[in-house]
Amino acid sequence: MSAILAADVAGYSRLMHHDEEATHAKLRALLTDAVEPAIAEHGGRIVKNTGDGLLAEFPSAVEAVRAAVAVSDPHQGTYDQRGGGQVYCFPRGASISVT
Repeated sequence: MSAILAADVAGYSRLMHHDEEATHAKLRALLTDAVEPAIAEHGGRIVKNTGDGLLAEFPSAVEAVRAAVAVSDPHQGTYDQRGGGQVYCFPRGASISVT
């Protein structure tokens, strides 16, 4: 049995509209510094990167949920000065499917 986590960036289109290069750079940094390590820490691996989202496989649904909670931490978000607020990279509404 494995669990698949599907997550995407909240507000990505709006951020790209304001500043494509900065948004891409912030997303890359967030993925490298926070999201990828959290997924690995919970025994998962990214199987597909969709640009503004990802699919990750985990050995259990429990670890997928733990990783989803870790990557949806508000303190991991990026700040968009033009948008006027905090943008959370991967919201708590991420989907998890057990196969």
